[in-house]
Formats: sequence, C-alpha cells, structure tokens
Amino acid sequence: MSLQKIKRILFVVNQKPDVIGGHLISAVSLAASLVQRGYEVGVLLPKLRSYIPELHQPNLRLHEVPAVPGLQVLLFFQKIASTVRQYQYDAIVAMDLKAIFQVVPTLLRSAPLLVQVQPGGTASKRPYFKQPGILVFSEEIRHHLVSNCGIVPEHIVLSTGRVNFKNYQSLPSKERALLSYREDTLRLLTISRLVPSKVQAINHLFDEVEEVGKSRRVDLIVIGDGEVRHSLEKRSAQIHAATQGNVAITFLGAFRVTANELQQPDIVIGQGRTAVEGIAAGTPVAISGSDGYFGLIRLSNLSELISTNLTGRNIAWRGHLLDDLELLDRCKSQEFSSVQEQMFRQFDVSQGAVAVEKALMSLSYAYPNVTSLRRQYLRAAFSDLLPSAAVNMPRELITHLTHLIVKAGRCILNRGTEANPRI
Repeated sequence: MSLQKIKRILFVVNQKPDVIGGHLISAVSLAASLVQRGYEVGVLLPKLRSYIPELHQPNLRLHEVPAVPGLQVLLFFQKIASTVRQYQYDAIVAMDLKAIFQVVPTLLRSAPLLVQVQPGGTASKRPYFKQPGILVFSEEIRHHLVSNCGIVPEHIVLSTGRVNFKNYQSLPSKERALLSYREDTLRLLTISRLVPSKVQAINHLFDEVEEVGKSRRVDLIVIGDGEVRHSLEKRSAQIHAATQGNVAITFLGAFRVTANELQQPDIVIGQGRTAVEGIAAGTPVAISGSDGYFGLIRLSNLSELISTNLTGRNIAWRGHLLDDLELLDRCKSQEFSSVQEQMFRQFDVSQGAVAVEKALMSLSYAYPNVTSLRRQYLRAAFSDLLPSAAVNMPRELITHLTHLIVKAGRCILNRGTEANPRI
C-alpha cells in the first residue's frame, strides 16, 4: 500500500471516562493535524465526562464508546470492528497499551495498518507487535523499547511533536480569570492526573512549596482529579498549618486547561505535555517528576530534559524552587524566547503528523499485500502480545482475547488469500 492510498486513519484511545490524559490530547492534536494534511481522520474513545473542545472541531470524526461497567472491554472490541468496517479506515493509530490489544481482532479480520504509540512513561516490559510502525515521544522510551523489549531500532519512529502551539498564543482574557490567587503571592499552577503513578511527582512539588512557604506566601493551584486526591488534600492542609497559612494549595478538579489558565501563574510546574503547553502559552515552566524536582526549563538543561520526555527520569541533578525564584526574572528576560523557539521546533504537532506518515510508510513497505499483513498480525498476536500480556493484564481479558484471535484466524483461513482492493 503506498502512502497515497492511505486516506482514512482511526486513532484509538482507551482511558477512564473521568480522566483527561496527555495521550488523549496528543491523539486529538495529531488527528487534527493529519486532517489538515488531507486525510479523513476519526478518534475512537470512551464517552468522556469532561468537555474537550479539541474533540469538536470541523472534519474530525468522533466515535464514542458508551461507559457500561463490566462490558467496557467487549464494547471496545465491537466498536472498533464496526467503525473500521463502516468508515473503511485504512490505518489505526493505537495510542496506549489497552488500545493495541483491543484492535487485534479488527487487524486480523480487516487488516488495516497499525501504528503503535507509547506517548508516556516506561515500564519493565511492554508487549508490542515487534514490527515497523512504533511511534515514541522521547529518546528515553526508544532506548527502553530497544534494550528491554527487544524491538528493532529501525521499527521505531521518534518524534516529540504533539502540541499545536497556535492554540496557546492568545492573549489572557480579562473577563475569565478562572484561577483565584491571593494578592501579593507567588502564583504556581500544576496540572496532573491525581493517580498513584503521579503521587511522587506531586509530593516532590509539595516539598518545595513548603520550603518556600517558610519565608513567603505561596498559592499553588492543582488542576486534575483521581483516586489519590483526598490524601493529597490532607497533606496540603498539613502544609498550610505548618507554614502558618503562608501556603494555600487549592484543588479545582479536572477540566481542559486553555492558554487563559496557563498564562495566569508565575510558574507552571509539571511534566510531559503540561510542560510543553506552559511554554507554548508563554509562561516559565519547572519540571517536577517521580524522581524529584528538577527546576526551571532553561537553555542549559533543555536538551537533557527533552530526552526524558520532560520528566527528569534518570537525571542525576536536582533543583530547588527557592533557587528558581532568584533566577525567574533573568530567565524570563534573557532566555525564555529562545527556550520557547526550541520547544516549538521540537514539539509542534506538525512534526508528529509527519512521524505518523513515516510510520505508515514503513508498514506499507514491510507488508505489500493484505495476506502478508494478516499473517504477520496472527503470528505477532501469539508470539509478541499474549506471552507478555499474561503477566500484565487480567486473566479473563486474556482468555477472551485468545478466543477472539483464534476465531479471527479461522475466518482468515476460510476466506483464503483474496486481494484487498484497498492494499
């Protein structure tokens, strides 16, 4: 299949309906950029409880899976298959591990090209189809897949691009000051899912805020929600008491931030996409990750932080918020514009759209016809995915997936090796 014949692309994202994850926003940004490049693009995801403006833009199809407890896995399998069949999608971009598993039956039956994306953190072992078309957002993740997962380097496309900088360069709205800061305070903002995997990063930030609060007033606003919110609110109350009211930490829940919110604080603190969006909006950004607090993004540390997907993972040095405050004015006046320019070159979504095309091209070269593609998917489902999945996913899901793979394999054998007019 030549790239010219790939006209319809489906992004699949599987996450909890009450979560606004960075990989979801990245999927929508990439999808919209590919629409501008002339493709028909859809996004398939659970029906969300929050409103995401980017999902409701012209020419971007939205395919929602109803949230039904106990049936979500089956509904996803069914929705992917029916959507690909109805809209004749030529390719699927699976944005997370669950999505990769859930597209398998559709791959075996309809044989669209599969781009596999790992946008965020790493794990000790990730089951992947060990084939071309794997897209990663950082050199750290690329190294992990090669060293720990046995992925051939030539099968991986590295691209950090996933943020539309134009969406964050509007002027602040005087009519909608959504973030409420006290007068004469240091204004901080962090955006994160409040889930166990993010607790360490948030607690490192809380440590720094408490230290600053010993000598001056600090307002930290937290946007996000999740199961660990209560414990974090409890700790924030302890910090408020320990600093005699100097530190006020306010939790606003989860909603999609805009340039309006990102331009109101003195510093945005976070990691990954939050850091890119803060810089895009024109606000200095500091990195706080699971390994520690790393401080302001500066020209001197930018390339090293980018290599970790702006998380600071495995970086030896650490920073301190007190030191950042001394550097803040100088950084804003002397180097912020250069940092912003370099971030644009690295992270603008146009780069990511080109990377998706590159991944699709590598797949079309590797599997020139539908028969070879189906055979690869069948082989990979058993040799690559299921052995690793046995230790990473619920047993009932593995059993169900195995039945689906066997059933799809029988269908392939029964259908023979007829040519697919789309490939």
